[in-house]
Amino acid sequence: MDPGNETAVLKDRVVENLEKLSKSGIQNVLKFSEFLLYESDKKKNLRPSSLDPQNDPILQIIGTADVKPFATEIDQELYGD
Repeated sequence: MDPGNETAVLKDRVVENLEKLSKSGIQNVLKFSEFLLYESDKKKNLRPSSLDPQNDPILQIIGTADVKPFATEIDQELYGD
């Protein structure tokens, strides 16, 4: 089965199932689909290639605490001897 046809079949099944659900069930499906879209968009925006240290203040300071005394004594300060 070609991918386009498979997608159409899946969409038809979703619509058939929606017609059988109550209003609250449809609201839950809507919320879940919006969550999936949000997560998908979030993942697209967090790809490493899209991270730009020139425009991101957090990326600009990464590594600044990697100097003495922070880097060498942090475990001792946090956990003791």
